[in-house]
Amino acid sequence: MKILFFIPFLFFTAVLSTPYESFDCAEIPPALWCENDQVKKDCGFDKLCNRYERRMTNQTLKITLLYESLCPDCQEFILGTLHDVYTHFKNYIDLELVPFGNAKIDEKTRKVVCQHGSEECKINKYEGCAINFLQKPFDFIYCLEGKLEKSYNLEKAAPICLEYVKADVHAIDLITHCYNGEQGNKFQKAYAERTLEAHPDKHEHVPWLYFNDISLHKAQTYQSILPQTICQWLVTDSLPDICYKEFADGESVEVSDEDEDEDSESGGAEGNEDGDYISVRRNKESNGEEDTSTEEDRTSEEVELNFVNVV
Repeated sequence: MKILFFIPFLFFTAVLSTPYESFDCAEIPPALWCENDQVKKDCGFDKLCNRYERRMTNQTLKITLLYESLCPDCQEFILGTLHDVYTHFKNYIDLELVPFGNAKIDEKTRKVVCQHGSEECKINKYEGCAINFLQKPFDFIYCLEGKLEKSYNLEKAAPICLEYVKADVHAIDLITHCYNGEQGNKFQKAYAERTLEAHPDKHEHVPWLYFNDISLHKAQTYQSILPQTICQWLVTDSLPDICYKEFADGESVEVSDEDEDEDSESGGAEGNEDGDYISVRRNKESNGEEDTSTEEDRTSEEVELNFVNVV
């Protein structure tokens, strides 16, 4: 009877004492190749991993966002995840904003067709100008998209957000002339080209991200875990504090909903009869009704690239 109990004990002891040191390199997911020195060495991943680490040591990670101004999903991403990323990683990333999205340019007519209509084309153009002339472009876009989400129109939202980022008079003048003139059209063309040059995978929807100028369909899954992904990809001796603790969801800075003084002194260009001009030195009273239509209700509209003629 004692022998019967002793034999299983010997087998159990032998199993526990046998080291588990082998693994099948062919079964290791690519995302884990560079996460352990032994795995890198034993599986031959070290050459690729070391090349990335040498190149990216203490370098910023470039993140490019393709978006359009009236896209609800884009607004949600900008106001949520991207704002959190910008807040915690602004010194570790190079953030590029590309306001064009799913718009199309007709090469024959030189018209832009925007997914959410003519108003979106105008706002895309204005945001393109602001991105090029403001010192804190993301802060402005964050503010503006927050106002647009609440059904503000551009004429009402722009002055509030320019004040929010403390834009100086010179920057405001540059943005105004850009929007009202041909320069804004040139920026839109450049953003269209930047969108269409997505490689190796073409963009299929917005929001869409490039990482270090690489566009991949499967990489869009990182949008939902972008902070954790950045922590994993950064190669630095000094990671941001957020990488050492659980990322706090929903952190955001609220922008005041208080309207600017409607009776402030006017300045800048007057609008034409179609209301295409924007004078950002005064806050025009909105004469449009709140947009309560759904995304499905909105139809694509053609918009001339040259909104107004400026002498």
